[in-house]
Amino acid sequence: MFGARKAQKLVGSFSLPIIGIHHMEAHALVARLVERKLQFLFLTLLISGRHSLLVLARDLGNYVQLGTTIDDAIGEAYDKTARWLGLDMRKGGGSALEQLAREGNSQSIKFSVSMKQHKDCNFSYAGLKTQVKLAIEAKNM
Repeated sequence: MFGARKAQKLVGSFSLPIIGIHHMEAHALVARLVERKLQFLFLTLLISGRHSLLVLARDLGNYVQLGTTIDDAIGEAYDKTARWLGLDMRKGGGSALEQLAREGNSQSIKFSVSMKQHKDCNFSYAGLKTQVKLAIEAKNM
């Protein structure tokens, strides 16, 4: 809401029109800017700090959400994990974890895959967060 009010005030001062854009739709359509040959129908995975969405893009303005985050968002999981490990958070938890992962051993800790029993396309990160916290505690990291 704050962004919309600020935009209205700004464009009003210059007598310009304001055009509303759904920010998740914009993210989905960026793929068509990068891959010029990409035509509708396509599948897109939208991941942000607060959302994970699996979307079938049928046409402009015509989208079917196949799955979404049902609990904690991936960004929250990254940030909490980075904090638990005492990593530098200036560029965000995801960046800090990626940098650490480049130095790590991908075979050192095995995590179970959550929601294997579910027959939908939803995402859950709460269980993974719990597994990570337990692993950190067990290894005294």
